[in-house]
Amino acid sequence: MSTITLRNTKGSALTFTEMDDNFSNLNSDKLENITTESIGDLSDVDLTGNANEYILVYNSTSGNFEVEAKPATGISNVVEDTSPQLGGNLDAQSFNITSLGTLNTHTVPGGTGTLALTSDITFTSVVDDTTPQLGGDLDCQGNLVQNPVLEDYAETINSLGTTDTPTLTVSNGNVQSVSITSGLTLNQFSDAASGQSMTLIVSGSGSITAGTGTWKFAGGNKTLTTESIISIFYDGTTYYASVATDFQA
Repeated sequence: MSTITLRNTKGSALTFTEMDDNFSNLNSDKLENITTESIGDLSDVDLTGNANEYILVYNSTSGNFEVEAKPATGISNVVEDTSPQLGGNLDAQSFNITSLGTLNTHTVPGGTGTLALTSDITFTSVVDDTTPQLGGDLDCQGNLVQNPVLEDYAETINSLGTTDTPTLTVSNGNVQSVSITSGLTLNQFSDAASGQSMTLIVSGSGSITAGTGTWKFAGGNKTLTTESIISIFYDGTTYYASVATDFQA
């Protein structure tokens, strides 16, 4: 910047200051025309401690713009978030959720929601569950239950109502009851299979008549008293029946 002084004929002096060439047009006074100045030259900018990846932040206490480290924009791995939360559904995109260590799975609902498992869950072996419980009937689908130890065992008694010709169906239970009026006709099991057995509790007096199937009675006894119990075993060919009567207090 330079100064020019002009004098008139009376000796008075007029002084003009020539602006820096960086201003190409004083009328427009555009800041982009300042080409050699630094932002740190501004009176309200403090660049103390400036470094790479730092930004200017306004400090209302000092009234200046000051430098500070740029805040982190996110995390590189989910493991860096020590209390992760989802803002929406988690789509595993056909990948498994696994753990490299020993891990128990817990569901701790914060409200009244439920846990819904929408795909099959498989176990390597049921023995892994040390306290298994059933929420419904167990269907063995023709497979064996081997080496059981039964405790607190009770069978459901299926009532056949009042009839002299009951339909004996093992799938309804191995203990069934019936009331008769004059006698009892025993027919083969409707779902007969070798090895089946049934206990039939009979109320009413009369005689047993062998209907369909091959029947044999222990001691030839076919007489029923007011209260009788018939134990039946089927070996795939013959129904072996034992009649117990005369129950007394």
